[in-house]
Amino acid sequence: MQTYKLSGFIALAFLTSVANFGYAAENQKPLKPGVVAAQEGVEVTLQDVDAEAANIPEADRAGFFDNPKRIESTILNILQKKQLAAQARAQHLDRDAVVKTQIDLAVTTALARAAAEHYRQQIKLPDFDQLAKEYYAGHKDEFVKKGDVVVEHVLIGTKDKSHTDSEAKELADKVEAEAKAHPDRFENLVEKYSNDPSKSTNHGRIENASSAQMVKRFGEAADALHTTGEISPVVKTEFGYHVLKLIERSPDETLPFDTVRQGIVSRMKKNFIDDRMTQYTNEFRGKPLQANPDLVASLRTRYAPEGYVSPAEAAAKGREERKADQH
Repeated sequence: MQTYKLSGFIALAFLTSVANFGYAAENQKPLKPGVVAAQEGVEVTLQDVDAEAANIPEADRAGFFDNPKRIESTILNILQKKQLAAQARAQHLDRDAVVKTQIDLAVTTALARAAAEHYRQQIKLPDFDQLAKEYYAGHKDEFVKKGDVVVEHVLIGTKDKSHTDSEAKELADKVEAEAKAHPDRFENLVEKYSNDPSKSTNHGRIENASSAQMVKRFGEAADALHTTGEISPVVKTEFGYHVLKLIERSPDETLPFDTVRQGIVSRMKKNFIDDRMTQYTNEFRGKPLQANPDLVASLRTRYAPEGYVSPAEAAAKGREERKADQH
């Protein structure tokens, strides 16, 4: 009997149509309605795939399945699990006490997830648009787009070992003094003193100098400059010592509400639902609890191999040995 690899079906489905995915090899029975794939007597249905997809965050599902390789892998994994499960039943492994308990726990986990999701779907949501407007009005400082800061800088590097740290600092102090005395000659200082490898192309000019992409102390020094032509104090970073000159600074801009509305609403909705879900699950945790102290304590060593010494026991033994050595 001729058979086809699942990847062949996947490729065929994406090249032609979804209907062709169910094409069967010669002498094979056609797949039943709703069956995605079959192998060695087991089937994967759309419901199986839906159940597997439920384990993926809803926002990520579309992207996950928009990939032939992931679809193939998902179907093959389900087929493999079903084949192994069929083999386990044939060998009566489902009668084993531990396996039966694991099955019960799997059912319990699935039902618990279903109950939580059902509760989530029933949560009544407030008007987040109005709440977002109120939040925006009271927290406009959170929605400020920093203006672009452009600087020129001299780097007296320490990484290439051309200067000791003290020599580099002394030279940087000299550059700072000369720059403050003649800020209009800063480009000459860049050419004369800077050993930044990029100066051959940018001549010491750095765009977006205060952005988070820059080394923190460099960015902070750039952000502290406000007047065109202003010279910074010497700044030390992992690369060496810097002296900066402000070339241009555009004003900060408060982003309009329409630009940030979706982000605020999404964050509010998530926080609201998370809070309600936490309250819901905490109702169960807060109910009266009975426990067997001896059995609970026994779990600390129940799964320990013979001769196992816990970190606490090892530490206590070490202290006792040190005390004995001191005497």
